[in-house]
Amino acid sequence: MYIHLDLDVIDPNDFPYVTCPTHNGIRIEKLQDLIDLLSKDFDVVGCSVLEFLPTEPKKKATLAVAKLLDEIGLRP
Repeated sequence: MYIHLDLDVIDPNDFPYVTCPTHNGIRIEKLQDLIDLLSKDFDVVGCSVLEFLPTEPKKKATLAVAKLLDEIGLRP
């Protein structure tokens, strides 16, 4: 399975580093549950991560992306 993740679907309270945040978007815990569920039946062979546009210092925001991917099971 190949996962395509647009970061702007995540609730901005969990991940604010996007241009077009989705109010009441998916929570990180729910995203993690979905990836875990799919990973039980499918091998994850790759992923893309898009819609990352930080307004804060890029280094801090980039670390936040790495942390997010680790939390949801898509380790960089």
